[in-house]
Amino acid sequence: MRAPDKEEVILTLRKTRKAYIVEYSCGFVLLILMGLLQWNGINLRSGVDYFAIGLAFFSFAFPEYKRLVTKYTITPSKFMVIYGLIKQTKLNFYFTPLGYVLNINSRQNRVQRLLNYGTIYISGGTDPNNFTNLEIKNINRPHFVLQMIEDLIEKNRPKPMQMAATEKK
Repeated sequence: MRAPDKEEVILTLRKTRKAYIVEYSCGFVLLILMGLLQWNGINLRSGVDYFAIGLAFFSFAFPEYKRLVTKYTITPSKFMVIYGLIKQTKLNFYFTPLGYVLNINSRQNRVQRLLNYGTIYISGGTDPNNFTNLEIKNINRPHFVLQMIEDLIEKNRPKPMQMAATEKK
């Protein structure tokens, strides 16, 4: 049995490292501080220096883990969110002609605007009482991605001729 053809991937997104600049900075400061103490001959108790090095390692490893467990993929007909490394959860959001997207917004604070990353919020669905809310957090170039999603939704929206034909059936 043959596997179904894979859909063309337009763009794959992960959380940006810019969102974790505080964690990375703390790790670097701890490592530099430990190096300066050793260079000046100041010895700390063995438990304290191991703790500081472990904390520095954690401040590098945690953001990388958070980046690896969430992946966003955009194809011509759907938007996929994949959570997890070993056990994965995959959510598909289709740009279907029957569904509609109510709101597509992006949000950036001052620092995010300077570093060109942010969050995109999408809400919509076919049932007004049960809207789907999607949050694409901490991605690079959010305005570019927002425009791409808007274009794909518009491309998958039915033409007036198609809508009239489906209403007659």
